[in-house]
Amino acid sequence: MLAESNNCCAFPGCDKSLILTRGDLASENYEVSAIEKDKDAEPLNLIALCPDCFLTYQAESRKKIVTALKNVKKILVSAHNSQQSISDMKLDSGIVSVLTSLNKLKFDEYDISYDPKQLTDKISPEKNRMLYQMVKNQVIDNYLTIQKIIINLDKQGRIDYEEIQYQMRSMYKKLKAAKHDNLTIFNTISEKLHKATLQDIYFCQMIVSYFIQKCEVLE
Repeated sequence: MLAESNNCCAFPGCDKSLILTRGDLASENYEVSAIEKDKDAEPLNLIALCPDCFLTYQAESRKKIVTALKNVKKILVSAHNSQQSISDMKLDSGIVSVLTSLNKLKFDEYDISYDPKQLTDKISPEKNRMLYQMVKNQVIDNYLTIQKIIINLDKQGRIDYEEIQYQMRSMYKKLKAAKHDNLTIFNTISEKLHKATLQDIYFCQMIVSYFIQKCEVLE
């Protein structure tokens, strides 16, 4: 449950760490609570809370709080499962070079003249307007810039573009096979890049948007 909650209290409005560290020492700072207290303590009915929120919840009986925790649990389980689908994939080191190059660019070095085509074939604006708008804006602002970086790094032998392309496609196919929706797929691959490279999540999202336009991610 610690991994599931990303080591943070899952109570609405709280994000206290569930493991406290002091120097080289680490100590537990959580309690496991049943979400629906009248049901069995099975994994889907259990959630990790910090001690303060645990005590608050034990004295809480309002239905809306129970419903809120059930929704939080559903989101945590979905996010954890999607990450598990691609957790065994080791990313090509070249992706770090691409992200680092992006991070070093100055504002006036970005080419924002690209006109995205057929994006609506991959993301429906009616069904997921937020994701569509975010990817569209990132493609317009960053596609040509990322393409130039990739071409230059590939020519220099610093990256293997075909390997990166294959890995992005493989992550997408694994997540799709696990029946995750487009928003979950986008967020999961972005988070995978973020954790594996320690680069800013925004730049990782830019890379995923690039490969969506390249038809390697989402269909």
